[in-house]
Amino acid sequence: MSKILRQNAEGNSDPSRPERSIRYSTEEILNIEIYGSNQSPIIAVMRNISKSGAFVEIGQSSSRPSKGQFIRGVINLDSIGKSRIFNGEVIWVNEDGFGISFMRKEELVQKIMSKVSA
Repeated sequence: MSKILRQNAEGNSDPSRPERSIRYSTEEILNIEIYGSNQSPIIAVMRNISKSGAFVEIGQSSSRPSKGQFIRGVINLDSIGKSRIFNGEVIWVNEDGFGISFMRKEELVQKIMSKVSA
């Protein structure tokens, strides 16, 4: 099978660097709940989104999830009168916010169960 190179987000076509999904800028407000946590939902702003994940910006006063935690996010799309719910895993955290890798419900349940039984 031949490997097709596409430019990654930085404009490179280096085969040693993994390809990133195209990211789209956004400013959607979302509510984030951390599975297994008693803390209040985090109000945040989704700054970019791709088919595989998103970057979420949070204020300085907000609590932050930790890398490896599982989250449930709710985006209210007021312009079309709908909301969307997604599950994900926090894959990195920095002073500005955190990155989420989207997960299907089945994958989420499997990962949570493997952590509980470990």
